[in-house]
Amino acid sequence: MESMNPLLFKAHPLLRLSVELLTDPAAHGLGAYAKLISIYALVNVGWAGCLVGMAGRMAGLRLSWWRAYLLSAPALLYIPAMITVLDDVVKQEFRLADRVILLVTLAVLAQMLAAWFGLAVRYRSGEPLGLSQGLAIALALLLLAIPCCLLLLGLDSAFTIL
Repeated sequence: MESMNPLLFKAHPLLRLSVELLTDPAAHGLGAYAKLISIYALVNVGWAGCLVGMAGRMAGLRLSWWRAYLLSAPALLYIPAMITVLDDVVKQEFRLADRVILLVTLAVLAQMLAAWFGLAVRYRSGEPLGLSQGLAIALALLLLAIPCCLLLLGLDSAFTIL
């Protein structure tokens, strides 16, 4: 009998496909993974714009778009967990007992991304941005994930993306 992964309990197809891409790449065809990667690539454009704006506003940094695009890629981990939680909220089926693992995952991810942005984004002198400003960027991207995931849910229900 196969053990049930609590992270994938009643998961949105985006979360399930993302996990299967890492654990069992042969489970789906190239077309499904191409859709998944293109969704992530397009969402990362918004993340990069937010990173450029936040770094400029908070620290006076002027990041290039390509550098911001690469630095903001780890924030894409917000999307599968957030879209699963918001899918339950939209369908009015949210139960904290079912989603506590995903909510804790989002909280831990925000802290990990705070450290990432605090250390990876640097001033011209080479000094890191700092953990407090890294946390502000990570939380801004977490808040940006909410309307982005709602938009993805709307597009998925209208055009069956996944």
